[in-house]
Amino acid sequence: MFYKNLINLKPTNILKFNSNGSFNNNSSDPNQKNKWKIILGRSGTNQLVHKLALEHIKSGKPVTAKVINSILSYCNIEITESILKDILSKPGFVFDNLDTNETINDIEAIIGSPSKKIQIPGVYIFTHKLTGDKYVGSSSQLAIRLNGYLKNKHRVIGLLLPQLKENLDKFTLRIIPLNDNYAFRSEIVLEQYYLLDSSFNLNTVKVANNPSGSNAKPLYMYNREKLFYITFQCNKKILLLI
Repeated sequence: MFYKNLINLKPTNILKFNSNGSFNNNSSDPNQKNKWKIILGRSGTNQLVHKLALEHIKSGKPVTAKVINSILSYCNIEITESILKDILSKPGFVFDNLDTNETINDIEAIIGSPSKKIQIPGVYIFTHKLTGDKYVGSSSQLAIRLNGYLKNKHRVIGLLLPQLKENLDKFTLRIIPLNDNYAFRSEIVLEQYYLLDSSFNLNTVKVANNPSGSNAKPLYMYNREKLFYITFQCNKKILLLI
């Protein structure tokens, strides 16, 4: 399928580079300009879902399955109220003293070690003990993701990581493993539910799996003159953007 998309790509879908190697976003073709707006998150589905999330947070209304479906439509995720209720009922485990080996061992006893071949998906929540500031995230490989936080292996960006570095003892960590996962990635649903809670003020992006691009891993194929295509992997599906 991956190669089929490349073979079937029409010449009209090719974007050109400038002579200095940068993308040409000054084309007089309005259709090409619209494509760039979508790729950069300034228009289209990506821009819309971020707007929907922010509007819902401002409204203060309860989070429903319908609201989550509208935001996660870009991932083709659709749930019912009963599924949402089931996901929300999953038990969580709260850990303190995050800077100790004992706590790390306790965490691994629940979700396994980062080196384990089969990884457990789930959601994690960091809460500052003094300020109450909160951050929520999710991963299909929970042990690997949390190991990055607890061992300071992630790049120091955003609002959480600068505070977390050298200050693990000032935070608590809640972990919600999702062992009995649905066909879709239910950790994304649960993360989105919490992201729509305004108390999670350390999250700068309010859409789970972040289609805006700061955590995205797009794949580019190009030569010195032309960008042939960009793909973005979402919910284990390859989406052709141009």
